[in-house]
Amino acid sequence: MALVGTVYDEFLGVPFATPPVGALRWEKPTPPESWEGVRDATTYSIHCTHFLSAFYPLLALASGEHGEDCLYMNVWVPQGVDQIESMPVMVFYYGGAFILGTGEMYPGSLLATQGDVIVVNFNYRLSTLGWLSSVMYNGLMKGDDVLPGNYGLWDARAALQWVQQNIAQFGGDPSRVTIFGQSAGGSMVSHSVISPQFDGLFQRAIAISGASSSFFSLTRQAKGNLLMMSDIFSCNSTDSQEIVDCLRGIDDDMLDFWGIIGDIAFRERLPGFLPTIDGEMVLGEPAEMFAQGYGKNIDFITGSTYHDAAGFIFRNVLARRNNEDNIAATPESLDASLNFFFNFAVNNRELVDTVYDLYPDLITDDNMTRTLTATEFGTDMVFRGPSFYEATEHARNSQEDGGSTYHYEYHFGHTFLAGHPDWVTGSHVDDLYTVFGDVFLRQYRQLFLRLPWTTQDYQVNSVWTSYLSNFAHTGNPSDGPHEVPVSWPEFIDVSIALQFCEDIVTRPANFAPPSKDANTETVTDHQSEIIMYITGAILHKLKSGMLALIEVMTWMSSIKGLISHEKKKGPRPSLIAVKSRGGLLTPVEALEPLMRIAYQKFKTGLKSAGLFSAKVMATGLPEESSISDLDDRVTNNIMRLFHEIMCHHECLLFLEKKKKKLYRQRKCFASQVRRQENIIDL
Repeated sequence: MALVGTVYDEFLGVPFATPPVGALRWEKPTPPESWEGVRDATTYSIHCTHFLSAFYPLLALASGEHGEDCLYMNVWVPQGVDQIESMPVMVFYYGGAFILGTGEMYPGSLLATQGDVIVVNFNYRLSTLGWLSSVMYNGLMKGDDVLPGNYGLWDARAALQWVQQNIAQFGGDPSRVTIFGQSAGGSMVSHSVISPQFDGLFQRAIAISGASSSFFSLTRQAKGNLLMMSDIFSCNSTDSQEIVDCLRGIDDDMLDFWGIIGDIAFRERLPGFLPTIDGEMVLGEPAEMFAQGYGKNIDFITGSTYHDAAGFIFRNVLARRNNEDNIAATPESLDASLNFFFNFAVNNRELVDTVYDLYPDLITDDNMTRTLTATEFGTDMVFRGPSFYEATEHARNSQEDGGSTYHYEYHFGHTFLAGHPDWVTGSHVDDLYTVFGDVFLRQYRQLFLRLPWTTQDYQVNSVWTSYLSNFAHTGNPSDGPHEVPVSWPEFIDVSIALQFCEDIVTRPANFAPPSKDANTETVTDHQSEIIMYITGAILHKLKSGMLALIEVMTWMSSIKGLISHEKKKGPRPSLIAVKSRGGLLTPVEALEPLMRIAYQKFKTGLKSAGLFSAKVMATGLPEESSISDLDDRVTNNIMRLFHEIMCHHECLLFLEKKKKKLYRQRKCFASQVRRQENIIDL
């Protein structure tokens, strides 16, 4: 699919690295072997191992083989490329929470023919295979450099090295390479901008709804995940090298399970398998690196959608239905979301109180107002705030001798994704559909609401791709071979950003909502203070270690959803907390006595702890509970969780004995997650 009357060349399944299998599992990619003769480049390669999650169908493929031999790329070239004047190149990083996705989902034919650019996308390793690490940055336990991690980013680097070495043979200009990505892909683009490992591999970057400074783009607890993997696969060691040797010996037929582990981590909003600070690929805290001027020579576009968080950040607050009257957002559920959001211990009340002060409508009596405010807050925290911060720091450092900076907010009058309320105007990935066009939407038509496209949809697609492809041509989205209706101002004055909405089509001189008359959106001082305060507060908490869990196993945070609320200060909801004789406990500290209750109740133990640290399930349990004042409702829910652990244990037994088929294990985990979602809604 391309523009009517245009022709393009398509090269699929081109290897850019040696297959990372066997001894190369969890190693940096190496150059591929050459071949003789003509290579078939008419079919996509297999996908990198991931979990085809029924819970996140947008990010899952309807079909397709996946495995470890997956490091291949795809290239789209408009036919008739001038061999004298080479074309700019746009290299796409797909999103999917670092656990899902493949290049096949994003055909580049429309962008290539419409933007007069060569489009490249590539597969990178995901989930446990892409991000497992033995590094421990938060200092709460000893990490090491046996398994540095960040293999997905190293794959991206290898793909860009291939582009530098070979794209000229396709008519591309290696001195005009633009990387762009969305969601997790946008975060990886942001990581690439500030990493010296990518120096000279690209000149421009576009981070769409993704930022490395977002706290969903980095884990500081990777060693805990490695120990969890050791437990699940019965490696029986806490030594990183022994664990890695054990895991490298796992049969290929267990790879589906590896994707499931990452999927559960994402669904439960746990730290999961993410980039980590290894001192080589990721040198330090991304926000601090932007502030220090890393990446200042890169031309940089970053931004988000107006309701970027709608639909999944507050999944227990925002009902995914079109009838807005049925949306339920309670103060208790909001408070629970805040705690999951920040991964706070109970003594971090100050920052959460600040959030309620900055967003007072989170605790208003009106349900719809609460829901809209929750969506605004989620968007600010995960997308808009980090994006604004990175644009601000990049612009500040690049004003004299650096690259250009542009910031946007996508605010179109509807969302393409089915199941969202009517008031959502620009949801997560809406600004991506208009890049790849209806060729992308038609492949997954069952997931989307607005098909076929309207005339306005095509117009928006044309304008948006014109801005981005102009940027690839010249470094300026308003200057290039494609005419645009309004000049996009450079982000020199941090109060100026582009608001991209339907007005760009109907009233080209006005990018603001109908209630405004300005050509550009003005970010008020108050909004700037909110964004910068929250970003600064998060950095402060990270430095002091307050956001890190106190125990080894990061999966312990799943206990948070079982612990009762207590009301403080009238109607304002409190943090998740439990009482003990010693006072308030963190969820992690509360885990052991809670599990002791369950242990005593069922008089049984776990051979492999799986979700929990082995020391929590140690022998010598006391006869009496260490928590005496839990109500029956909480205790009953603890029992429910214990049943879920039994389900998990059955899955582990399957792995150990290898006697059952993989679909039984998948069913077990899917059942576990569905039932856990039905546990008391706080």
